[in-house]
Amino acid sequence: MKVVCKREPLLAAVQVAAGVVPSRTPKAILQSLKLVAEDGITLYATDLEVGLQCPVKDQEAEIAEPGVALLPASQAASILREMRDETVKLSTTSRGTLIEGTRSRFELATEDPADYPEVPAFKGERFHRIESELLRIMVRRTVFATDPENTRYALGGVLVELDGETVRLVATDGRRLALMEGSGEAIGDHSTAGMTTVVPAKAMNLLERHLSGEKEATLVSVSETRVVFATPKATIISRLLEGRFPAYEAVIPKRHTGQMSVQAGELMRAVRQAAVVTTEESRGVTWELDGTELKIIGSSHEVGRSEVYVTAAYEGPPLKVAFDPRYLLDMLKTLDEGITVRLDLIDSESAAVFRTDDGYVYVLMPLALEEEPSESAAEQVEA
Repeated sequence: MKVVCKREPLLAAVQVAAGVVPSRTPKAILQSLKLVAEDGITLYATDLEVGLQCPVKDQEAEIAEPGVALLPASQAASILREMRDETVKLSTTSRGTLIEGTRSRFELATEDPADYPEVPAFKGERFHRIESELLRIMVRRTVFATDPENTRYALGGVLVELDGETVRLVATDGRRLALMEGSGEAIGDHSTAGMTTVVPAKAMNLLERHLSGEKEATLVSVSETRVVFATPKATIISRLLEGRFPAYEAVIPKRHTGQMSVQAGELMRAVRQAAVVTTEESRGVTWELDGTELKIIGSSHEVGRSEVYVTAAYEGPPLKVAFDPRYLLDMLKTLDEGITVRLDLIDSESAAVFRTDDGYVYVLMPLALEEEPSESAAEQVEA
């Protein structure tokens, strides 16, 4: 293989693909990227759970000899970052891969590219087309609620449901549940109906990073064992998690006795202020709702007491309820400051439901007013 390409687009692609490379692995070959030079130059990376295919965006690349090479991810990134040449030459040798500049030469020892695991390609026959910015928002508002340590359910990822024009992402760790619904276009009758499509959190976090600011569509294709996301920047492939996912619809209360509306940014600032005096032993913040004002109280014997007032429209009987501020802030920081959040409440012991007008639902179990956690959402429902 012999190619000449611009250094900056190659470095950008290496840095993107390196995000998949495992820091520790018994398979040393996984710490390399596979470079394929055919009609263009494409980099591949995988940790055997998540894979990535990233094109080098250099339309002027010269491919003198098509072929395949391996690039040790860490060393290749460092070399390309430190070089100042506009273009670089890459070729294969008997020992590995050669990177050359005008006044520098690096020969990197690598394994046989033929031994590199296969990274499946996107097959454009049956898939969903989803607006990339919408998908980014949906991932951001759900992936934080996963629990990779749970062994009872497949909670280490995000449930992806695609059926007709409906796109739904759901995540829960047993203490809170995040759900967002959007729309997409089904091509070739693509659907996940009858499947439990849980995508690992690592893959979803990687996906979010590749959707930032993109206006083009992302294509999503699901099979029995894997999901493929073809984004404008790269193609991400992930295996699906095995196991059951809770019957999440049963967790969301269908009624409420009180309802509050408040601006997300104002509520987030108030929760942060009230939480300043809380500790690990006294973590909860208490909400007192009555009329047009919400009072948030934090207290601990070691630090002191806080009272923060928020203007909020509340309809219902006076109510006192306690929440873990960490779980409130996890949700609020994913929202634009000006968005209106509606909170549906039943009492101080039942699940509270936060909603926005764009299809987002966040269910949070309150703390007992004595600051002891109540029964978790996952324990309330049988999958």
